[in-house]
Amino acid sequence: YMGSANREYSTMNRSQTQVRGGVDGQSLRRKELLNRQKTERNLALIQARSLFLAADVPIEDTELPSEGVMQESVMETEITEPSSQIMEDEASARHTSPKRQFSHQLMLPEWMAEIPEDLSPSKWCILVRPKAIRCLVIARKGMTISRAKNGRIIKKHHSLLPNGSHSSGNKGAATILDCFFDESTFTYFVIDVLCWNRVMFFDCSTDVRFFWARSKLADISGVDKLSPINPFRFVPLPCYTCSVESLHYCYTQPFGFEKDGLLFYHQEALYTAGPSPLVLVWMDPNCSQRYYSEIAADAPAHTKKLETATLWSIEQIANAIHTDTAVSQQQDTVAMAT
Repeated sequence: YMGSANREYSTMNRSQTQVRGGVDGQSLRRKELLNRQKTERNLALIQARSLFLAADVPIEDTELPSEGVMQESVMETEITEPSSQIMEDEASARHTSPKRQFSHQLMLPEWMAEIPEDLSPSKWCILVRPKAIRCLVIARKGMTISRAKNGRIIKKHHSLLPNGSHSSGNKGAATILDCFFDESTFTYFVIDVLCWNRVMFFDCSTDVRFFWARSKLADISGVDKLSPINPFRFVPLPCYTCSVESLHYCYTQPFGFEKDGLLFYHQEALYTAGPSPLVLVWMDPNCSQRYYSEIAADAPAHTKKLETATLWSIEQIANAIHTDTAVSQQQDTVAMAT
């Protein structure tokens, strides 16, 4: 990337990993969020509808992308008749620009300030984070548009995604994916799915969303290859259960792209906008050119404790991973004590 592009990339990625309220009590905030999301699924539906409506708003000329890329049990919910609250949200969405509607809608990681006490194959999964631009990809009405974290358009093109070209999908439906975009290889690395051909997944857990995204992409012939109708590839990021073996594999093996740390997703997390303690990022000099301490050094005062995160070595994280049996026994012990 060019110099200005590098600065934009660095700024965007730092903001993606800021911690709300500092690092103190990250485990407590994670537990509270897991409990709270069980009763707030209706908010996920409202968020999904606002994005769906934003995808239907015509794009203004000022929104078109400039040359080059800007560096910066299953509950399937279909779009049904809206409630009064959602109707009010629809009216507001239709008078808001798509750029504003799509800004700050990505689910972003917090730094691993504390190693999760329930780190185990049944609770967490691991992904290798590529050095690329985080974006939402919206396939709607025969066009595919990628938008950066601030809502600005990165690319506009056709694709083989459902509704991504005039020859695919259903009228009125939409597909929305959470991706990393690497323009140098013409590739979108798909992390997550928010909506697939009218089926919304905001109220589904991580394991369901990840399975659906990867299985559905595997069903589309040619979506991972370059062609006139698919000028950018869509490749799912490999996802691994959080075991010691998987951790070392992700840490040591090449993946065909430049690594920028490891992502840890809680299996029960719902998709919510903004930084979340249910998604963590970790890195060291061996798996990222941007090392923790370099970012923490110029961080705001309330995040200075992030520097302690450099204490976590890959071996310390590996030693903290429980087998599912050990986690179950630990939970039984806690339950008996209470």
